[in-house]
Amino acid sequence: SAGSSEYAIVNTEGVEVEDRQSGIYASVMVVLQKEEEVASYYDFDEARNLKDFHPVDIGEKACLQAKELFGAKQAPTGTYPVVFSYLMSPVIIGAVAAAANAEEIQRKRSFLVGKKGEKIAWEGLSVQDLPLIEGGMFSASFDGEGVPHKELNFIEEGVLMTYFHNSYTANKAGEENTGHAVRYSYRGGVGISPTNLQIKLGDWTLEEMINDMKKGILILSAGVQPNLASGDVSGPIDFGFMIEGGEKIYPLKNTMLGFNILELLKNIDAISRDYREEPGVKMPAIRVKDLRIGGDKIG
Repeated sequence: SAGSSEYAIVNTEGVEVEDRQSGIYASVMVVLQKEEEVASYYDFDEARNLKDFHPVDIGEKACLQAKELFGAKQAPTGTYPVVFSYLMSPVIIGAVAAAANAEEIQRKRSFLVGKKGEKIAWEGLSVQDLPLIEGGMFSASFDGEGVPHKELNFIEEGVLMTYFHNSYTANKAGEENTGHAVRYSYRGGVGISPTNLQIKLGDWTLEEMINDMKKGILILSAGVQPNLASGDVSGPIDFGFMIEGGEKIYPLKNTMLGFNILELLKNIDAISRDYREEPGVKMPAIRVKDLRIGGDKIG
C-alpha cells in the first residue's frame, strides 16, 4: 500500500498549521511445506520515502526464518529466562504507552494509575518519544490539535516520567499538554497516541543474549496485549525457540505466555546494542530474567 496526504488545521483560537506526508508499506507471509509439515513466517517494510523502502529483502528474510521453524514442539510448562527479539520491543513498550494515555488514567482504567514519578521498570530502561525524527513513520511538526511537537522523556532509568496528554486531558489534570492529540478523521473525536518511541540501547547483542542462556526461550513474535486495567497478559507465542546451552534446540508451537506487564518491566535485565530499524524507530532485543510459560507438561 502507498499513499500521500496534505492537511491543515485552522481555528478561531489562532491555530494555523499545515503539513504533508507520504507513506509506503509492504508485507509478506511465507508458507513452506515439507512432506506433511508446514512452517510459516512473515516480515514487512515501511517508509515515508522510497530511499528507505527495501521490499525485496523481506521475502528472503521471511523464507530463511520459516525454514528454521520446521519441527516445532510445545515447550515444557515452567519459568524461564526469556529473550524478546527485535520485533517484540516496540510491542512491549507500545503496550506501556497505551496505558499512559491520560484519558485512560483519568477514567481509572489503566494499570499505570498513580504511577507517574514512580519506578515501574528496571533502571536500565529509558524510553523517549521523538516526534521530530526526519523520515520517522509517526513524525510530524504538530499534533492533531495543532500543538507543536517536542521530544519527551517517557521512561527514564525505570521511572515513569509522564502521561500522554491532549488539550482536554491536560486542562482537566492541570498539567502541561504534551502534544499527543490524534485525529484520524475530522468527523471524529480527538484521541491520544505517542509518536516514535525510542528505547535507549544497551550493552549486549542478541546473539550474546542467546549464547548466555543455559535454558530459556527466544520469542520472535507473540501476542502481548495486556488487560489495560490490570496489566495481565495471556497469549500465544506465535514464533519462538527453546534455547539450551546457548543454542536453538527446537521451534515452538502451542505454547503460551502468562505474566503481568509491570512484573515483566521490573524483571528486565538486559537490552541489546544491536537492533532492527524502521524509519524513526530502533528496535533492540530485551531479556527478562524469568517468565511463566505454559506448554505440554511441567519442565
